[in-house]
Amino acid sequence: MKTFLAWLASVFRKKAAVSSPTGPDLLILGTAKAGTTSLFEFLNNLPGFSGALNKELRYFSMDHYYHQGTDWYHRQFEAGPPNIKFEATPHYLYFPAVAERVHRYQYETGKTLKFIVLLREPATRAYSAWNMERSFHQHRAVDIIENHYKYYNPDLRASLTNLLLQKEFPSFQQAVLDDIERLNRHDPLLEPSYVRKGLYARQILHWKKWFDLRHFLFLEVRELCEPALVIKKLEAFLGIKINPNTKLPANAKLNRGQYEQIPNETTMQTLEMLKEFYRPYNKELFEILGKQFDWNVS
Repeated sequence: MKTFLAWLASVFRKKAAVSSPTGPDLLILGTAKAGTTSLFEFLNNLPGFSGALNKELRYFSMDHYYHQGTDWYHRQFEAGPPNIKFEATPHYLYFPAVAERVHRYQYETGKTLKFIVLLREPATRAYSAWNMERSFHQHRAVDIIENHYKYYNPDLRASLTNLLLQKEFPSFQQAVLDDIERLNRHDPLLEPSYVRKGLYARQILHWKKWFDLRHFLFLEVRELCEPALVIKKLEAFLGIKINPNTKLPANAKLNRGQYEQIPNETTMQTLEMLKEFYRPYNKELFEILGKQFDWNVS
């Protein structure tokens, strides 16, 4: 009788494992404006992968979502076969509270998570982020404030709302100088963060306090244009075999926004200044990663 009951319990456990939603096995941590949307869609089209119902859950970065609890988080993933489940929230790499929260989640659930970090030359990343928010200011301010920032932490929501409601949006030069000033005075307010989000070495070292970097796959955004290369790296990183007969997704578009470009002399000078500013930070990053990208480091 006991043997039968034990068998029956194991059947129910197996059924529950198939039918009940569970959390992710893989997190795409960021960075912002570096192709996380393209990577999310790429993975979601591969056999054996299953993305969250919404790409950016912001569970670990925004208190409103985090306080919903683990059951809420798990419901954001489809129940079904044991695919590799994942989500992609660009906040995660940069927001300092996230690493500890993920570590606690891993401990409480018994999971061993894997992480993908997409990187982009930080000066052009800063320009892209500024240009996106400038476009929001011009065309979508109320929509972004009411829908996108609705559940942000109060200090972030206030700061970003003020930015979008200014009569004049700051020039790229002014936005960069303002954020460098925030960096120098160790401002705890995380946004706007055009410059600070590009300090990748600091962010990775913070994650390293909580996790072994062997569980991280670092990709440079341009690698997304070579799907076969990305698949090879995923296979090595995850220890799986992806069906080689699967039709590969088309080359990534990298989720580039259709924003008006501002190629004036001041903007170009600011970009060059930023590249010099980032040079020592990039050097530190390349030492951490054990590889170097062609980001104006010579």
